Amino acid sequence: MFQAQPFLRLLAFVSLILSSPALSQAGEPILIQNVSVVPMDREIILPDQDILVENGRIAAIGPQGTLATPPDARRVDGSGLFALPGLWESHAHITMTDSREQQESEGMEVGAVRNRAERRLRSMLLRGITSVRDPGMPEQLLPLARSLRSRNDLPELTFAGPVIDGTRTRWSGDLEANVTDEEMARNTIDRLAARGVDFVKIYNTVSPENYRALTERAAFHGLPIAGHIPFKVTARDAVDAGMRSIQHTYLNLVKDCTRLGNSAPTALLNAWIKEDYAGRWRFSSETYRGRNAEQCRELYGHMGRKGVYIVATPQMDLPFDLMVGQEELVALPQAPRALCEQAIARQENAANDIVANWQADLTEHYRELRDASVKIVAGSDAPTDCMGFGRSLVASIELFEKLGFSPFEALQTATVNAAGMAGAAESGRIAEGGKANLLLVGANPLDGASALHDVRAVMLNGMWVTGQSDDAVVYSGGLVWKDGSFEARELAIANGRFVDPGDLVEPRRVSLAGQYVVPAFGNAHAHLTSPNDKSSSYFLERGVYYVLNPNTVVMDENARAFFARKDTFDIALAQGGITTPGGHPEALYVDVLTKFAYPGKTRDDFFGNAFHYGRNTEEIGRSLDLLAAQGADYVKAYLLYSEQFDQRAGNPDYRGYYGLDPADAAEVVKQAAERDLRVGFHVETVQDLLTATRAGAHSVMHMPGHSSYPEPRGAGTLRIELSDDEAKEVAESGIRLVATYALLAGSKVPEESRNIVRNSQAANLRRLHRHGARFLIGTDTRGGIFEEVEWIDNLGAIPRTDLLRALFATGGEIFPHRKIGCLEIGCEADFLVLERDPVDDIAALRSITRRIKAGVELRIAPQAD
Repeated sequence: MFQAQPFLRLLAFVSLILSSPALSQAGEPILIQNVSVVPMDREIILPDQDILVENGRIAAIGPQGTLATPPDARRVDGSGLFALPGLWESHAHITMTDSREQQESEGMEVGAVRNRAERRLRSMLLRGITSVRDPGMPEQLLPLARSLRSRNDLPELTFAGPVIDGTRTRWSGDLEANVTDEEMARNTIDRLAARGVDFVKIYNTVSPENYRALTERAAFHGLPIAGHIPFKVTARDAVDAGMRSIQHTYLNLVKDCTRLGNSAPTALLNAWIKEDYAGRWRFSSETYRGRNAEQCRELYGHMGRKGVYIVATPQMDLPFDLMVGQEELVALPQAPRALCEQAIARQENAANDIVANWQADLTEHYRELRDASVKIVAGSDAPTDCMGFGRSLVASIELFEKLGFSPFEALQTATVNAAGMAGAAESGRIAEGGKANLLLVGANPLDGASALHDVRAVMLNGMWVTGQSDDAVVYSGGLVWKDGSFEARELAIANGRFVDPGDLVEPRRVSLAGQYVVPAFGNAHAHLTSPNDKSSSYFLERGVYYVLNPNTVVMDENARAFFARKDTFDIALAQGGITTPGGHPEALYVDVLTKFAYPGKTRDDFFGNAFHYGRNTEEIGRSLDLLAAQGADYVKAYLLYSEQFDQRAGNPDYRGYYGLDPADAAEVVKQAAERDLRVGFHVETVQDLLTATRAGAHSVMHMPGHSSYPEPRGAGTLRIELSDDEAKEVAESGIRLVATYALLAGSKVPEESRNIVRNSQAANLRRLHRHGARFLIGTDTRGGIFEEVEWIDNLGAIPRTDLLRALFATGGEIFPHRKIGCLEIGCEADFLVLERDPVDDIAALRSITRRIKAGVELRIAPQAD
């Protein structure tokens, strides 16, 4: 599957080496020092090299410190980085619309097409693609293509113009030029040559006679021939007539070696129509396995000797979900995303053995081609069939590795092989005198193409590149939260991060018209987090993007995959909690939840799942090991009325009203830390809180007095209000405090007792705040975020600005390794737009008008409470 582009690292690296946010100066000498070079003309790593770049060329390469360097050269530290040639995207349609509706609304309006093409080219450039080959665009857009080709701030562009096909059909569109006789074929080539195309692409239904006329006239003009092998032309005849670049591999190559011959591609289409993807893959596998293998090897040897290149696009021949996950679906525009989801759903009907057989056949097919010296080239065919610009090329290279290519062979498909096909010997490799189109990555690409996800810098024609992908947008006219107040400033976004507005070229602009921008909310204690769209919409509608579920039945990888989508809230899981037999939450699950939430389940279903035991050092270790194996992000442990643990534990009168032995709390924290896990304790009383604090816990999930006073079995005699000295000890420990105080509003506590508890809540908050305690916001319920914040605000114990700080900081505490809860350059672009100022009125937090997550504006269908 694709991985998110780490744009922040690219931007941070370039910010170190550039004195301005734009491109470096043309012609400026640059010395990249102490970098590992992957030249790609041979399988080798050259460590500790210097690369001197002058006038857009690689002037010299040599061991560190050995090059004669101009005194004005800008020096760049490449320590720990790997330099490889800029990538080639050899099959992408940069002007194609994403949907028929877009085509109908825009037509060939040049301004709209130019903007779309520029966005796509910039998006590819930031992912390390410095050369792009477009094998099909409408003829009327060739002047636009020529103007894009002349730009030095976009990837180098080569293009074919319209694909040349036979008789026009109802499926033919502006992308095709149709030829029905030899004179028309020759005239078409003459016209395209005069309009400056770089090569000619031929399509499926061209007749053999017209194919010969096309190839002969193209040779006259010196234009390379590329395309599909026409249905009525053999692969050998296509190659002998001059086709040196063949698009796609399916049965157009194998047909010469089968009993079906030229009818094989048509039969394949019929099987696809009749049996959907299962029929396509079954038929392809059966035909391939029934081939005359010796004839195929002889044909491929002939192709190798003729210097044929295959732009393979294996992603089109296999299930899309090998490359496309939820993150990639979310990145697609709405119309192609819907089509992609439909296709993936249809592909799921194919039996596993059919898919496995065909994948094995493709692996063997590519091995045969490579053994015959036929060069394989990478191309995505974006924007068709779930393919996004830039990201899908890297995924295609990774897919080659799954199909038996070594990492070096897979990288060749987008470097030396692609450059060779384009006749650009000075590109696709790192060599003295070659073009300075370079890519710096943070991992060794010969260990795997996944290194291409770790782009640190891109150089195009000797200049460092900054900019944005096709999601760049600037929000202006808003008032942005900053440390307790609001300031008027712009927010610029690219690749899901906040960036400097000066780095963006022609971004989309959105006016916020004086509204208030705040970080997205977190909920540090919520249990009802089902992995479905209804549950997700409930949180997102309330601005909650980050959730910690501190106790649940184990969520599996399918649930994790749901929450990995960018259009859902992000979840951290404690999985099951650690307690003592008969304590909380065992009694809750066994005595209560089996009656309505989990009918038919028993204690045995929940033990080792929704709860674990921790009665001694060994048992704590086993429980933590199991939690780690279950993918826990956090550990929840239970302290309830620990002052009375000895009289409660195992006593049926107190079932569900006790937890761990407080003497074991520190051991849980210690062993969890050894497994790199944080611990949060459920607490009820002051003694519980002090026990958690002294054990070194990260947080407490609840605070004394959160709802249950007086507890029906005598806990009302236990303390829920902190003294000032106790509050000071808790605050100075740094433990995070999740109050869940609004639960009192829904409890059955009598009014007189409710007032006592409420006063204790206010006193606790006031004392803790005075000593600098760290508060997080959590609810214990599915939503309730507004109710919790408003309840605490009404207690009057914490200044409103500090309460808002706690709310906005909660997400970053749930996901401490991410840069969230902030609105500065480099932070994830997750934020909310409010109609009113929450500093003036805390209820303004409810007035959400826009929800932006990972730089994309969410559209949330309101859900009933």
